[in-house]
Amino acid sequence: MGVIDPLIAGLAYNATTQIKILKDNLQFLSEYADEEILKNPKTSPTEQTCITKNETIYNKIRQSVDHHDAILNFVKEYEKCFSLVVFSQFAASVFVICFCCLQLSESNTVADAIYMGKWYDYDAKCKKALILLMERSKLPLTVTAGKIIELSLPTFTTVLRRSYSLIAVLKNYQ
Repeated sequence: MGVIDPLIAGLAYNATTQIKILKDNLQFLSEYADEEILKNPKTSPTEQTCITKNETIYNKIRQSVDHHDAILNFVKEYEKCFSLVVFSQFAASVFVICFCCLQLSESNTVADAIYMGKWYDYDAKCKKALILLMERSKLPLTVTAGKIIELSLPTFTTVLRRSYSLIAVLKNYQ
């Protein structure tokens, strides 16, 4: 699993970088066409007309279309190969985190454990200490993600429901 994470992220980053290159090529079409015309002078500078520049720009656009097509094919293949892996990894991570945080909710049973014990046999000082501990245990232990979302069983089920809904919507678009 230690190799899959960087591979998945690296391939996604590769596609992102290719999109950035494509955007740069399209944004500076005219400048790149001028550079190409100056590098490959087929005619004298006085004979270079607007038609030559337009032909060069058109060829650059065709190259950009091919480049975009290659990016789309790469992303499609990437999604086909790694979609299940990424989803299972994401689901497993969410499950593990929420399950561990659910275990923290066991702190709410501290008062029950004290009550079920033989506290009535203890002296007054111990009883007062147990009462303080019971009062402190009333505050539930919660963990949040980014101090925004509480990681709990309801959050886990909400994530699962929304993920399933998203998958169903995406399946309808295919």
